[in-house]
Amino acid sequence: MLPKAIYNRRPDEFDTKSGDRTKLDALRRRLLLAEKGALKEARRKQILSEEIVQRRLQIIDEHLLGLEDD
Repeated sequence: MLPKAIYNRRPDEFDTKSGDRTKLDALRRRLLLAEKGALKEARRKQILSEEIVQRRLQIIDEHLLGLEDD
């Protein structure tokens, strides 16, 4: 299945036996890591405050811990 097709499916439609859940979690992980990078860059450029960035980074880290391994 193409990654693009994964985005168009509801979470309850994934077949965990075929590895769809793991593929979806891998995509989520990449997106969360990209968001972390963007937040850190925004903090470095002083676009966002340290407090806002730290709060969001904590939430992202919690989401990352909850994902299945690839």
